[in-house]
Amino acid sequence: MDIKPQLKPLSDGFRTDINGLRAWAVMAVVLYHFGVPGFQGGFVGVDIFFVISGFLMTGIIVKGISRASFSFIGFYLARAKRIIPALLAVCITLLMLGWFFLPSTDYKTLASHSVYSLFFLSNIEYWLSAGYFDAESHEKWLLHTWSLSVEWQFYMLLPLILWAPWKLRPGKRTLIAVLTLLALMSFAASAYYSSIYPTASFYLLHTRAWELIAGGLIWLMPAAQLSQRIRYSLTLLGLALIGAAIAGLDKNVVWPGAWAALPVIGTSLVIWCQQRTALTHHRIAQWLGDRSYSLYLWHWPVFVTLVLLEQRYEPVALAAGIVMSILLGALSYRWIEQPTRVSFSRFTATRAWVSLISAASLASGAAIVVWKLNGFPERMPQAVEFTANEQNNKNSASEACNIKTGTKPNICEHGDHHNKIMIVGDSHAQALISSLTTALPNYSILQIGYGGCPLIEGLKRTADATKTLPAKYDCTGYNLELKRAIHQYSPEVPVILVGRYAIHAFGLNESNPAPQKPQAYFDKIYDAGTPEFMAELSAALTKTACNLAKERTVFMLRPIPEMGINVPRAASVRIAFGLSPEISIPKESYMARNAWVWKAQDTARDQCGIVILDGTDAFCDDTRCYGTKNARPIYFDDDHLSEYGNKLLVPTFKQIPSHLPALRHP
Repeated sequence: MDIKPQLKPLSDGFRTDINGLRAWAVMAVVLYHFGVPGFQGGFVGVDIFFVISGFLMTGIIVKGISRASFSFIGFYLARAKRIIPALLAVCITLLMLGWFFLPSTDYKTLASHSVYSLFFLSNIEYWLSAGYFDAESHEKWLLHTWSLSVEWQFYMLLPLILWAPWKLRPGKRTLIAVLTLLALMSFAASAYYSSIYPTASFYLLHTRAWELIAGGLIWLMPAAQLSQRIRYSLTLLGLALIGAAIAGLDKNVVWPGAWAALPVIGTSLVIWCQQRTALTHHRIAQWLGDRSYSLYLWHWPVFVTLVLLEQRYEPVALAAGIVMSILLGALSYRWIEQPTRVSFSRFTATRAWVSLISAASLASGAAIVVWKLNGFPERMPQAVEFTANEQNNKNSASEACNIKTGTKPNICEHGDHHNKIMIVGDSHAQALISSLTTALPNYSILQIGYGGCPLIEGLKRTADATKTLPAKYDCTGYNLELKRAIHQYSPEVPVILVGRYAIHAFGLNESNPAPQKPQAYFDKIYDAGTPEFMAELSAALTKTACNLAKERTVFMLRPIPEMGINVPRAASVRIAFGLSPEISIPKESYMARNAWVWKAQDTARDQCGIVILDGTDAFCDDTRCYGTKNARPIYFDDDHLSEYGNKLLVPTFKQIPSHLPALRHP
């Protein structure tokens, strides 16, 4: 590609270089979401947009206050006219289509997220619910609006941040000093808190503000004093930094920590130097740049559609999804963005405000009605609603007992009987409480659980595994305290060990292909499947069980199969489209992830007499393991048994008393 220095700088009017950057930013995000190889760091496109927004908004505000013509109301109105119409169109379209296709649980969630998006608070809602990179976030229709909320919140504050210092001491130097201080504070917060509170740091303004402020500082410090050749070289460096971030980073990096400086500095250099390059000024780049906002808005709902239709890993479907996203973006630009700009240019400020507020209020009001009426469950066939509602078929009492902070075990007793039995483990153990109380009605069940932390001596969770967990999460310390807590009970009290062990060896399996990234280690972090790590992990599991077996009867449950997709949601969508609701995985896939667990359990049985509880026949036949039984989900998500599903283990748990001394039989 021929990229030569241009001797003429860009004009002070429309910035085609910025428009080209928009194209790269939006396509990086789109191709990242659709899983195109080479764009695993494409999420940095949002950071590019933040720098661009900071640059443009700072220019508008400073020009206005320097001429004593700045209007707060006018500034906010201009932003609203730019952002709200297309956003409204997306929300209204999704609400209309959701009426025909979404079960009430999902429709209610869509309605609430629409309101948060239209009030520019969705970043706060998603911060409180799940991480951006979590598998469950891939099913949230308006997840991408978090960035619009961050920008709007910044827009609300920036005029005050610039106007107040200017009034005290007019001049760019004052503004540069103020913005530099704020940028340093925000960057420090981002670098420090991103590893401690990753979800909050990702979504909230205080750790993102430095990216927007960086653009503002670039506007306040023009590069006119530099030679043309130096500016061109810096432009190429900026583009290289952006490319390195897109191709070299991935979702496992702490974000938006210090690594976010890579695309921010790169974008700042390109904007600062104002040079023409083929990468930003090509006709295609300009076309995409014009439509970047609409393309960004529409691509994510297209992707979520593929997720729900279980097509997100099919190359043909993904290619069609990218094409559809570009087409919808182009139509939205042609029929929504451009016409509303023309219409609003003819309106008075009052009429424009009334139009925007009225439209947003009507859409929000409709969404609130949907939310208040629980998604109008009568819309859908009963089978669809029943299947989808299995997402809620879980034991809230046992769920509340499963802690995720500190090291002190939280012991919940279910029942009031002399005979007691402990169940110890992670959330997979928590999901089994009601099946135990059903199988053992004359026993009190002592539930001792810690999210994502089965009892394995010396086990440590990796930073990647804990980045979405509370800051005081401490699996290693908890397990030390847990052994002491178990020891305080009489040796007559047996213990059942349950865990989702496979994620510690291979990582989560809610994506395809699975990431093959261990979530645990002991003294050294290994790659997934490394023989040394598997031997170490297997030996630790066996040792833990045998140490407990020195003083009491120990039961170990065979691992619960992991389906990899949200079973109730997938099954309900299939029913809605007239397809079979059966969800299953090959049994060989289950064994590939869990054979080492079986071996460790068998070794513990042979060495120290632990009792194996094997309920896999309830879930698997010779070839497949099922997520549904009798067309009904047996999971409430992708890997936790529902209150219906856990009852399949009642026959297995009824065998427990036969392995205990007669004096403790009821």
